[in-house]
Amino acid sequence: MSGLNRRMFTLGAGAALVTLPAARAWAQSPVETRSISNWIGDYDIPANPQRVIAIDERIDLETALALKLPVIGYSHAPMNPWVAVETDAEFIGAPPNIEQILGMEPDLILCSDWGDSEGWPLQRLRSVAPVLPLDASIGWRANLENISGWLGMEGRADAAVADFDAYVAGIRARHESIAKSKVIALHYLPGEGEMKIRGQGSNHADVLKDLGGHTIDPSIIEEGNVSMELLP
Repeated sequence: MSGLNRRMFTLGAGAALVTLPAARAWAQSPVETRSISNWIGDYDIPANPQRVIAIDERIDLETALALKLPVIGYSHAPMNPWVAVETDAEFIGAPPNIEQILGMEPDLILCSDWGDSEGWPLQRLRSVAPVLPLDASIGWRANLENISGWLGMEGRADAAVADFDAYVAGIRARHESIAKSKVIALHYLPGEGEMKIRGQGSNHADVLKDLGGHTIDPSIIEEGNVSMELLP
């Protein structure tokens, strides 16, 4: 299993391979680069990145690990235990410290686009190294397709997806009742005595869909926090 068990493919990639002396710290000498276009602009990225930082420990890190990128650090929160990939990447805390990241000398950064927020400072990170953006709203497959296309690593993405699909097929075969059940996904917050409900459009619902099941309709119950007393 390649550590893809959640979200992570639509903007397509069309990247041309060139050899250029890039302007940033990661290109002190001429390096092979790729010219790419996406919703944050037209720019060059290293064709063979060696020091990658993934800002979000979920979609950004899992996408990087699925593509077997050499990740040296990640932010947001410690890596989730269900990510089935070993990594020595350093957890750099949150919100990400730009000076700390600069000192790590990355040559590529993966950062979810949440409007250049404090936890995901996409535009400020571009002053450190080229940034590949991800969009949580399009699903993990579309993001994996985007990132692999920009990097010219479509083969790695295809292998990761095939691995994931085979794994899911095994689960569906063992648990046929999933397709017949309506499932509600919850996060339990013991400190607050509340549950956080995740409905359609969430990562939980995406995984459930891959398994052949379905979750609650948003018209039945609103997503968000609900107290234990109100849950029934």
